[in-house]
Amino acid sequence: QSHRPAMLLVALLEGEPQSGAIWYKHFRQSPKRPKRKEPLSTIMVMVYTLIIVVHRHEGILLARIGVFFGTTTGQTRKVAKLIKKRFDDETMDAPVNINRVSAEQFCSYSHLILGTPTMGEGQLPGLGAECDEESWDEALERFADVDLTGKTVALFGLGDQVGYSLEFVDGLRDLYDFVTDRGAKVVGAWPTEGYDFELSRAVNDEETHFVGLALDQDNQAELTAERLESWLKLIAPDFSLSL
Repeated sequence: QSHRPAMLLVALLEGEPQSGAIWYKHFRQSPKRPKRKEPLSTIMVMVYTLIIVVHRHEGILLARIGVFFGTTTGQTRKVAKLIKKRFDDETMDAPVNINRVSAEQFCSYSHLILGTPTMGEGQLPGLGAECDEESWDEALERFADVDLTGKTVALFGLGDQVGYSLEFVDGLRDLYDFVTDRGAKVVGAWPTEGYDFELSRAVNDEETHFVGLALDQDNQAELTAERLESWLKLIAPDFSLSL
């Protein structure tokens, strides 16, 4: 059979012979399948299969935009998923917890959306902030030598402006300093109007804008959807997003 190499490739590389066989059977039954004994068709199928397999196992990226987040309660992950929900897989890859990301994967995107909560005394999440697992704090150490020149970055942060009014979304500043120190362009500064906090390292010198989108799921959750929509429109030109 001319397409049997593709089935074998799936079985060997995926380590899932049953899934490979099902895929192969589905392909053979398709009314648009290439005629048998066409070497070029076989090669095309094998190349396509290789792309899927390598993308899944080796982290080779097909989308332009990577979305990475740190989280402790799951709230930042939820926001990241809300962002991804608006765009297809060719535009944006599925959000990934930063504790699972290598420096190579992080640098493979031309555009990055990074999200973080702020812990206790204005820290990034991680073991140093007494979190249960590694997060941004450890990731930035792993990524210390990366070059982000030419990349475009947008930031969003979650904080509690009532309970932590002196450290509101401070973590945004740490991400901002990290990426700009390595050559990235940051877009998506967000107005401080509409918030009630005392201090934040994440505001600019004029104290008119945060360095990224600030969200407060504890006290202003009802405003999150509207703020997120407006922020995505704000960064759309730099990220070539269709909204």
